[in-house]
Amino acid sequence: MEQDAPRTVHRSDYKPPDYLIDDVELRFELGEEETTVRSTLSLRRNPQRPDASSDLVLDGEGLELRLLSIDGRELVPGDYEVDERSLRIAGVPERFTLVSEVAVHGQSVAAMRHDRKRGRSEGGAGEAG
Repeated sequence: MEQDAPRTVHRSDYKPPDYLIDDVELRFELGEEETTVRSTLSLRRNPQRPDASSDLVLDGEGLELRLLSIDGRELVPGDYEVDERSLRIAGVPERFTLVSEVAVHGQSVAAMRHDRKRGRSEGGAGEAG
């Protein structure tokens, strides 16, 4: 699998997120060939973004989506779009709880372990957009 070259992101490229994350609960089941991650996120629309889309878009690469629910209602593939880089759920409520479960396989698991050993942590906290 070929990876894209890193893309430079400038401060001017940033905008306030469409959604804010008020609470996060994560559960990891670590395995040699696969790691399962279950997340529970309490989200709300960002009041500083009244023009924001009602779609929730979350980035993620190398993940196998196994479960997705909003406010206790399990979503089926027609309720969302997923590709190799992101997940899009159209028309989410102003405030909701999102539960997802993903599997990370093989090389992605090894990369996570390598990053952890080097003391690296990537990703933002408190934002979704």
